[in-house]
Amino acid sequence: MGILVLAGGDSGRFGQDKRTSTLATGEEILHSTLVNATESDFPVVLILGPKDIELAGDLEKKFPRTNVLRCPESPLGIGHTISFGIDHVRDLGWRLCMVAHGDMPWVTSRLFNAIGKRVTPDNIIVPRYHERVGRPIGFGRNFFNELADLRGPSGDSEIWRRNPDKVEYLELDERGIIEDINLPEDLLKGL
Repeated sequence: MGILVLAGGDSGRFGQDKRTSTLATGEEILHSTLVNATESDFPVVLILGPKDIELAGDLEKKFPRTNVLRCPESPLGIGHTISFGIDHVRDLGWRLCMVAHGDMPWVTSRLFNAIGKRVTPDNIIVPRYHERVGRPIGFGRNFFNELADLRGPSGDSEIWRRNPDKVEYLELDERGIIEDINLPEDLLKGL
């Protein structure tokens, strides 16, 4: 079991590389996300884009226990990035996985733990805040093949929507699971 952090996108709506942009707290977005993930009870695999050589090296130094990979096909869409990551975590022997986004710095280690502890091989844990679906989504190994088959812009939400009988909603009272950063003004959010 572990956390698969997706950070291979091009930050198109943001206008520049948001991963290293600074939050109101002074921390960089992706760094803050990784701090929270690595403080959880689970190992972390981070997926970056193919050109992120310098960023990968920097993060490997700051987070030596995090497996940092560059997905050659991440510019083709989040589906390719998830597929690449799932193939890797299967090779690591993971049977359960939380799929997290690198632009969600308010998902605390406690939230990762709460979600991760509910995942079983044949269920999908979908966290919600006041009935709004959040992240990370927890997947058991029975869904790894479907995740590995994703391509292009198709994300993991299509998997849990296709398997409603396997979804367990976890109601959480923390907005961090629904707050991501898409635009520069989102940097000023405070939770």
